[in-house]
Amino acid sequence: MARFEFDPDDIEALVDALLDPLAAGLLKRFSEVQSTPSAAPSSWLTTREAAAYLGLGKSTLEIWRMEGKGPQFTKAGGRVRYNRAELDAWQRGGK
Repeated sequence: MARFEFDPDDIEALVDALLDPLAAGLLKRFSEVQSTPSAAPSSWLTTREAAAYLGLGKSTLEIWRMEGKGPQFTKAGGRVRYNRAELDAWQRGGK
């Protein structure tokens, strides 16, 4: 079996030669991701998201829903969703 010996300076130079292009590529990709505009927020919100959007507790919306009060909601596939535009309209209407 052959045995190789390396000078520590040679090893450092080899590591630098391998890692510098990798690091440069990662930095380039990271800057591309950072500059990509984020997607528009969904217009349909869960109960928790709608409550946060209105500055209310989640349980408040749940109670109002059972009492037939509060903002209009939709059930899709057994899941409650609130439309952001309807929440805005409800809020402007004085709750």
